Amino acid sequence: MISVKTTRSPRPRTSNESLRVVHVTGATGREGAGVTAAVEGMVAGLGTRPMVELSLVGICRPGEAWEARADFPARRIRVACRPPRIFSYAPGLQRLMDDLRPDIVHQHGIWQYSGIVSARMREARGVPLIVSPHGMLAPRAMAHRASRKRLAWWLYQRRALEAADMFHVTSERERDDVRALGLRQPVAVVPFGIDVPEACPIRTNSGPLTALFLSRIHPIKGILDLVQAWGQVRPAGWRLMIAGPDECGHTAEVAAAMAEGAIHHSRAHLAVSITGIAGPGGGSADKPVGLVHFARTERGGATLHHERRFEDTGRAAIRRAALDHALRLLEEIILK
Repeated sequence: MISVKTTRSPRPRTSNESLRVVHVTGATGREGAGVTAAVEGMVAGLGTRPMVELSLVGICRPGEAWEARADFPARRIRVACRPPRIFSYAPGLQRLMDDLRPDIVHQHGIWQYSGIVSARMREARGVPLIVSPHGMLAPRAMAHRASRKRLAWWLYQRRALEAADMFHVTSERERDDVRALGLRQPVAVVPFGIDVPEACPIRTNSGPLTALFLSRIHPIKGILDLVQAWGQVRPAGWRLMIAGPDECGHTAEVAAAMAEGAIHHSRAHLAVSITGIAGPGGGSADKPVGLVHFARTERGGATLHHERRFEDTGRAAIRRAALDHALRLLEEIILK
């Protein structure tokens, strides 16, 4: 572990003064997906504690939305970042952290510039640092873009993690991931809480039950494994729904797995799958409402991917247009 050089003592605090806790996350809103929801839930829970002054610092692209809850107990502070978004370099973050003069910094996520600044606050200011990796140290996550992460690990990420006073993880498996990398600081295993609705909606139809997988559409989430397993089990009276933002074009691979699974687990000779954004809402500038992915395959043949962008004329119209296109893809094979 690196030796920590403290050039300034933490802010002196009197017994009747609130504890200043600053949570830092490298992404906000839809861009941050589940991490944003987890961080906001944690901060909301801490807001019930007395004598705690909370700030939530988020790195945002210019114009990026960050919806605020009316009863949110912390200050939300946006800091603009520069490209590339994957690193989220925010030149104003260091000055902001100095101005906030926190008693504790809680860093959420790794690999980004915010983690470097948080570690610098520990090394140069003596501010205690907690790091929540949010699953980013898991072997599957480390294997994604492995060469880039190996370079980042040796350039800055290992040092940033070694500066932490403790880690917060949500499971014993995640604790083991921390230990496997040689990090020996204390680890607190504290699962995230959830808000339980006062009343669950009453089921009013006799259709199939739905198993919802709500997540980023990303290779590290194991969605292809889920599709394969669902095809093998095929529970009677159930359907699988996968929903979430596509970050790296993984939806095309999911569509292919759906079509191939239909062939493998049936006696069909042809199969086509459809997945996309039919609205209302849910689109973005690069993935707008009307973007639909198709995969077509035949037994013993190759799987072909098609992408179409339909006009946003309403959810029903987009679904009809997608169905018509899927039928045409099948017709091409039948008539060739």
